[in-house]
Amino acid sequence: YMQPLAFTGLPLKFSGYTNIVTPKGKDGSGAQTKTEVLTDNRLTLDFGKVVGYQANKIDTFVGHRYWLNKFGNDAKVRTGAGGAIENQIYVGVAYHL
Repeated sequence: YMQPLAFTGLPLKFSGYTNIVTPKGKDGSGAQTKTEVLTDNRLTLDFGKVVGYQANKIDTFVGHRYWLNKFGNDAKVRTGAGGAIENQIYVGVAYHL
């Protein structure tokens, strides 16, 4: 999804996706995989337009990604390997050719 936020007076948009993957059977260790939920949301500013450069050329963004039961691994199982939950905030710049 992508929603322009024109009411702010800035060239902002809110975008993202949600992905749900049902269990895939047993993993390599014989444990039953779990339903995965991955969501990634981003607030993007058209920086090029703000500074008087070409619109839709330079974007700056901040986002949040949450992934429960990553790759089907059970987030409730406590092992030394970890990695069954991803929860991060990220920032970035994109230049579009």
